[in-house]
Amino acid sequence: MQVSFENAGVLLYIPIISILLLAIFYYCNSRPKPIYLLDYACFKPPSFYRVPLPSFLEHSSIVFKDKPKITRFQMRILERAGLGPETCLPPAIHYIPPEPTMELAREEARLVIFSAIDEVFSKTGLGPEDVDILITNCSLFCPSPSLSSMIVNKYKMRSTIKTFSLSGMG
Repeated sequence: MQVSFENAGVLLYIPIISILLLAIFYYCNSRPKPIYLLDYACFKPPSFYRVPLPSFLEHSSIVFKDKPKITRFQMRILERAGLGPETCLPPAIHYIPPEPTMELAREEARLVIFSAIDEVFSKTGLGPEDVDILITNCSLFCPSPSLSSMIVNKYKMRSTIKTFSLSGMG
């Protein structure tokens, strides 16, 4: 068998290419992976926020006593919505008549958001300075300053944090 110098050059490249591919594979697998979600927390409201369906329907019939069509429509919707005995509503809705003010909505947002964030920070051992991106989403409540601003100011987060408020998007 005769080996030419042209084939010998190609044979020398195979181990070099294999070592290079192995080094690239090792480098890619040994780098730390970016972390996008460490943990999450869900807000569990206090028991006095609980409003069983019959109580809510009774409140609706009292509030809309002069408008029976509205009451019947609301009852049909709520009966089909799957609300159970553990359904909770914000305190503003408990009043007769309801008092949906901006200040009560802010208090509700603070309670829900800050308690969930505190729980995530305590579970993960991280602090506000470790957050790079903050995204908030709320379909109905669009305060000014935004929910993101409320969080950044409360936790004194870095000025370089990227914030996105998706409020009012449906």
